[in-house]
Amino acid sequence: PPSPAGDVVVSYSNDGINFVDASLFSFIVPATVSSLEPKSGSKRGGTEIHIFGDGFTDHDGWKCLFNRVSVPIVFSSPSEIRCLAPASFDKVSSLNLLEPDGSVIETGFNFKYYEDLQLVYLLPELSPTSGGTTIAIKLRGLQVDSHYACVFHNGVEASAVMLNNSFVECITPRWDMPEETTLAVKSMDSSTAIVSESMAFVFYQHPTISSASPSSFYSGFSTDIVVHGGTFLNSPHSKCRLGQHEVQSLWISDTEIMCRYAGRYIEPNSSD
Repeated sequence: PPSPAGDVVVSYSNDGINFVDASLFSFIVPATVSSLEPKSGSKRGGTEIHIFGDGFTDHDGWKCLFNRVSVPIVFSSPSEIRCLAPASFDKVSSLNLLEPDGSVIETGFNFKYYEDLQLVYLLPELSPTSGGTTIAIKLRGLQVDSHYACVFHNGVEASAVMLNNSFVECITPRWDMPEETTLAVKSMDSSTAIVSESMAFVFYQHPTISSASPSSFYSGFSTDIVVHGGTFLNSPHSKCRLGQHEVQSLWISDTEIMCRYAGRYIEPNSSD
């Protein structure tokens, strides 16, 4: 007769009144799977998958079956088991259960494999400590249906906006003090985060300017303007402006820079 899972005693009686216990009999309810988390992970493998359902037993020999590759299962409870996703070249793999007797329980669930994120470059590589700088980051392995975040070395995160299948943008947070740190990008769609390699990133203090000389010069003549102040960075991105026009800057020290005016403004796309 139908019965919940568990052990019962098998008894026998010749007269229907006096029963003699024979042995234990186990009712087994077939295992069922209702959900799994996460549903995706790195192609390198190693993502821990939590499988939820009913009827799981603490018996040796249970395995997760990814297409034709089987991996051991760790029993947590009758309603939860765990296994580690193997490495794979497939983009999607069926995920079924292999019982100790070799029977396959089809779950109806798939596991999606992602390419590892590869950080190509970021621009700019620095931000003032006040934050608010938009960083453009080029990566390989982005998935158009995923969500990402920028991660700094101390765990501070900033949400990233995906521009296309190669670029994301994030806005730097406020930082406590000037510091050389690192920046990486991670996927937000997996409990086992898929994180890119990190690149160097600098938070700097806003420069201060105390003086500039000369204070005037003849229009049309080239002139070097020496600017004094503090916390000037020796950065390839540093620039001077005369009004709304950008001119070349030359770093001399953290307290002195030179703005080089060539006698006329050179447009960025000029061939001269």
